[in-house]
Amino acid sequence: MLAGLFLNNLLIFSGIFAALSIYVYQSEKVYIPLLAVLLTVCFYKQLASMQKKWIIIAVIIAVIVIFPMGHYIITNPGALNRAKGVSVFSDSTKLLEANTKKLDRNKQNNDLIGRVIDNRRFEYGKAFVSGYITHFEPNWLFYRGDALRHQPPYMGLLYIFELPLILIGIYLLIFSSIQRRIKVFIFGYLLIAPIPASITYDIPHAVRTINMLPVPQILSSIGLLFILKRLLMYKTILRLIVLFILFGLITLNVLYYFNQYFVQMNYYYSRAWQYGWKDAVAYANSEAKKFDHVVVTNVSPLDQSYIFFLFYSQYDPKKYLSEGGTKSGGFATSHTAFENYIFRPINWQEDKTLKNTLFIGRPEDLPDNIGRTFYYLNGEPAIVFSGRYE
Repeated sequence: MLAGLFLNNLLIFSGIFAALSIYVYQSEKVYIPLLAVLLTVCFYKQLASMQKKWIIIAVIIAVIVIFPMGHYIITNPGALNRAKGVSVFSDSTKLLEANTKKLDRNKQNNDLIGRVIDNRRFEYGKAFVSGYITHFEPNWLFYRGDALRHQPPYMGLLYIFELPLILIGIYLLIFSSIQRRIKVFIFGYLLIAPIPASITYDIPHAVRTINMLPVPQILSSIGLLFILKRLLMYKTILRLIVLFILFGLITLNVLYYFNQYFVQMNYYYSRAWQYGWKDAVAYANSEAKKFDHVVVTNVSPLDQSYIFFLFYSQYDPKKYLSEGGTKSGGFATSHTAFENYIFRPINWQEDKTLKNTLFIGRPEDLPDNIGRTFYYLNGEPAIVFSGRYE
């Protein structure tokens, strides 16, 4: 859209790509409209001076691109099951369960203030604000991170060396002579990015807030350029010493990242990436014909196990769909058993009585009669097999 402000015909491409991005991820369905509002507020004077035909054409094309998805969402009750499944507004969340207990206690104690403060809507508001703020927590951004698959071991989402540069960049941007609308846009761009993730649980969440990029990089670049510019005021020797220290620290941080990502991550986080399924599926396929049924767990960290069997077995997609396929249900997704494979949680107290059945699960699922075992890269058992014969 920014390019379209200078070359009006490019506004059409802005509309097309903005509309297409809504198909990419659930967060974009909230973020893109917010970004459009932000751009309109910041650059309304430029939009007002444009030829209206370009704006109208861009909007019409964007609506046409969005229409198939919009029609699907309106006509299909299960279209937003995934979004509903992670929302704090879902009736199945622990947030609402705790809120209900507090309200019951307040009613029993005739606590009027408590009934107001613990109101469900008030609780949702607190959850949103709390979730929003966590996305700016330095520990999350620069050291801890969130889900194991979202960053290398012992690293956050940003380089540590960026922290002072970002702080300098924020200060300089606020007090710089840059046009006010540019400042508002940059900070607004950053501030609206966590909004979609803030109405979900399991936060802060790196993937749901990926729209925060590239603002941290813009701010850190401003900070770095300021430091380099100031160094020109000092003598050559002092300048070289500071540059050596500065870029030495940056290099060490980057090299540490490469080591953690390309070397350590496979070892420490192979569990998070469900390592072992390729070999386990090959072994399972070689043994499956010996049994009437093969029961495979679908409980974390071996959840969605049916996907690995379909993929590594190269099972015919048309055949799978004709047999029932996978039915979307948010986190309650159901999928069809195929051949003699059944995918469900294993309850060993009940399942151990089944005959002529091969079980594939976690070590804790199969406490005795363990057969073949596949391991994570750190040596921990990942997938175990247990055969029950007649």
